[in-house]
Amino acid sequence: MYPISMISTKGKRKKSYLPVIWLMTLVGLCLMFSSPALAAVGVNPPVGNPNDYAGGDWLGTVNDDDYTNDGTITGTVYMGDGNDLFTNNSQIDQGMELGDGEDELINSGDITGTVTGGSGNDTVTNTGTIGGNIKTEEDDDIVNNSGTVLNIMTSSGADEVTNGGTVTEGISTVSGDDYVINNGTAQYISTGFQEDTIINNGTVININGERHPDVITNNGTVTGDIIGDHGNDTITNNSTVNGSIYGSGNNDTIIVDGRVDNDVDAGTNNDTITLRSGASVGGVVDGGTWTDGLIF
Repeated sequence: MYPISMISTKGKRKKSYLPVIWLMTLVGLCLMFSSPALAAVGVNPPVGNPNDYAGGDWLGTVNDDDYTNDGTITGTVYMGDGNDLFTNNSQIDQGMELGDGEDELINSGDITGTVTGGSGNDTVTNTGTIGGNIKTEEDDDIVNNSGTVLNIMTSSGADEVTNGGTVTEGISTVSGDDYVINNGTAQYISTGFQEDTIINNGTVININGERHPDVITNNGTVTGDIIGDHGNDTITNNSTVNGSIYGSGNNDTIIVDGRVDNDVDAGTNNDTITLRSGASVGGVVDGGTWTDGLIF
């Protein structure tokens, strides 16, 4: 017999497993996110290279990163803000966005979407296939294509574009003193503002120099027209233009030392057309009005 004061009215204390469950959950999440094959969309890449990264988007860091992909990335590659180098030898199922540093992409594989540059002097070298566009943004960018791409489009800055492959649609620049060399094929080459240089050694349908003084030299084949715009253009044809050559207004210089199947029309205001000994023009040679000159 015990005194009533020594008798406990409480039952036995039940053990709590919540701390153990939380710990197991935390360990499981850490293991899951550290695996390239299971990493979720919107996380930074695991240490190493992104081979067979099936988790969606690949995010770079703010550091100067150097990645090589020999597998498959199922999402979009977003590079960080450092000076990054990304070499793709295999497959990126979506597109790629370069960051705000001086980034470089070397692609010999297959990128399904568009490659978009950021601010900084970016370099894109493509020997593989890009299903979308190469689209650079700010500063002085360099694009070298000897593979296949839909469009090459540059924005502000003094950009350099060299095409030795296939541009399914066209090459276009917007602003800055741009330099375009086409040694391959494209439907069109179009320049924007500022003083641009276009050299065609390959095959293109149309060349259009937009605004400000442009220097256009054709050493290849233009199956359509060469058009200068807004004056002070220098157009030289050393090879074949199946269409016409058109100047615009104001101080154009057109030099023909090759074949033009249709017309050569300088436009208006102080233009000069020079027909050299190798020239052949199938249509009308029109010096235009005002003080235009025609030189043989």
